[in-house]
Amino acid sequence: MRHLLVLLLVLISLGALGFALMTLRDAPEPEDQGAAPSPFQQTATPDDRDPQDISLASTGVAEDPTGPTVVREGIEERGEFANLVFGSALEGTVRDLDGSPVEGARIRLERGASAQDGLALLRELADPTPKPASEIWNAVTSPEGTFRFDQLEPANDYGVTIKSEDFSPATRNMIALRPDAVTTEDFRLRTGIRLFGTVRDTSGAPIADAKLVLTTLIGAQLILTRGEGDADVVTADAEGQYEFNNLPNGQRAVIVSAKEFGSLSANDVQIGGDVQEIERDFVLEPGTFISGRVLSPAKNPIPGAVVRAISYNNSSVSQGTAKSDEKGNFRVESLAEGTYSLIATANDWGSARLNRIEGGQTDIVLEMIEQGTVRGQVLDSRSQEPPASFKVYARQVIPNSTVYGRRMGSTEILRNRPGGYEIRGLDQGTYVVEATSPGYAPTYSESFQVTLGMVTADIVIQISRGGEIAGILLDPSGEPIRGARVVTHDNTFVRHQLMDLLGRNAPRNTANREMITDKNGAFLLSLLTPELYQLEITHPKYTTLTKKDVRVFPDGQRTELGEIRMQAGGTVSGIVYDGTGTPMPNVTVSMQAGQNGRMDNYQARTGAKGQYQINNARPGAYRLHAARANTPGDPFAPILDMTNSRVDIQVGDGQASVHDLYLQ
Repeated sequence: MRHLLVLLLVLISLGALGFALMTLRDAPEPEDQGAAPSPFQQTATPDDRDPQDISLASTGVAEDPTGPTVVREGIEERGEFANLVFGSALEGTVRDLDGSPVEGARIRLERGASAQDGLALLRELADPTPKPASEIWNAVTSPEGTFRFDQLEPANDYGVTIKSEDFSPATRNMIALRPDAVTTEDFRLRTGIRLFGTVRDTSGAPIADAKLVLTTLIGAQLILTRGEGDADVVTADAEGQYEFNNLPNGQRAVIVSAKEFGSLSANDVQIGGDVQEIERDFVLEPGTFISGRVLSPAKNPIPGAVVRAISYNNSSVSQGTAKSDEKGNFRVESLAEGTYSLIATANDWGSARLNRIEGGQTDIVLEMIEQGTVRGQVLDSRSQEPPASFKVYARQVIPNSTVYGRRMGSTEILRNRPGGYEIRGLDQGTYVVEATSPGYAPTYSESFQVTLGMVTADIVIQISRGGEIAGILLDPSGEPIRGARVVTHDNTFVRHQLMDLLGRNAPRNTANREMITDKNGAFLLSLLTPELYQLEITHPKYTTLTKKDVRVFPDGQRTELGEIRMQAGGTVSGIVYDGTGTPMPNVTVSMQAGQNGRMDNYQARTGAKGQYQINNARPGAYRLHAARANTPGDPFAPILDMTNSRVDIQVGDGQASVHDLYLQ
């Protein structure tokens, strides 16, 4: 039965990855959608020190309050919420194992960070285009080893990463910040593991100046398309010797390359265990190449196509890329001897693939098929004039689905025609065009067919201002709730890990809007695409509330929801013990409900004495379990932890219960 559970979870992860790849890859960044809250976050209460109405129209601007050592990145992605001021804070101290403060350590605070979440790897693979996080703060520790971040939104999905040249990186996730309170976290840094060795050729001679890149397994797959990013890079010395210092536990990939040699990516480098030093030598074979041409079906050259060659064996990979020239010629160099797959991609052309290509072949022809194009206009539905600015996206109509596919295609605004647009690079199929513009609701065209190599013309989108949703939020006693976050979803939306994986890029037909209730508990969501909506309402003192079947009508009509009451929810707490009865810190505790259509999920991290607490949980039946954070070399250990520690519990509204958990 245990093996069946493991297999099922692996299949679920693979299914999530496949769906993510289908819906996300190459999707443009939505400019009109904000990030939806995580199911694990305690939603924000703005700073009560401002007695004024805290609706979006009147909230004060949050300046950088923490001094010159703190830098905020990516705040623009919060959109209107960039102006909100919150009253929570995080402070801490960084020391070594002897208790001495660590000065100059780099602190990175991030919302939604979860380096220990396996789905984070799937998210990175599904959408490899680097994007700024919705909120990131950076700081440097003082001579006393201290740091502090102020004016933070209360939530329990913060993550901290600490880096110092003399120590191994440290990560702590699921840090909970309560409203208008200071949370303190202390960190102890330790020296990490040393990875060293020699790079040689097949004769045993050392290779000087060989480059070695140490990265994650997913990062190794993204190097060719995204660059080295935050990977560790070293160069071998004259004797071919290299070393990486202060490495954390975990499985890594090492990419080794040198001029005139075939590159090598070793994906089986395990960092961890009882040893502090790991020796690993690498042997590079003489380099070879693969060359040929990229052509259209009419045998015309296709310039600018990216050709990727990749070869696998049991534990290592050799790969390379090249771009075709004006005559369609390409040459992929620095390849080891072996058999390769070739993949060619280019704007407005369908990808071409050839398998079982031997290194050294020079007569390869990759034939690409021209994709389809759609042209049309975007017009105001009332004035029949084009909006001042707009964006358009093609989205595929998926059979037996109520939601259109991801945004796709390369778009050009046609300046010689008012409101004109052209979208190229579409595969054959059935599509709609989505148009967005400031002051309008996202609007869709009628569906149409795309044929390869052909232009589908005269697709007109009548863009409109859509409808509105209004309501008033009250607590159980009838008092207004200030500072609750109201977010729109499709009516069929179900909160689960796959939706968190997709995040703001999850395909949807409704407009993504959110706002904070004012001092009267009132909210007004506008510029909504006419559709059937679901509202998700969150507040740190109440359980999350979902309201389905909310119909939005066109032409500026307002849907009045009246008074909506929230529940306080229940509290679950306890201590996590190991097999000897010793409390276990830094353990992830999860509480999940999957019965009767409920998909509520909550998480917490145990403190220094093994204690955990989950607040404001929706009443109902749950499964509660725990999993250790660090299990290098055993990807199934967390699954076994969850199975062995699981208990079934009942949560009541306004009630507190205590449940201790035990890990063998």
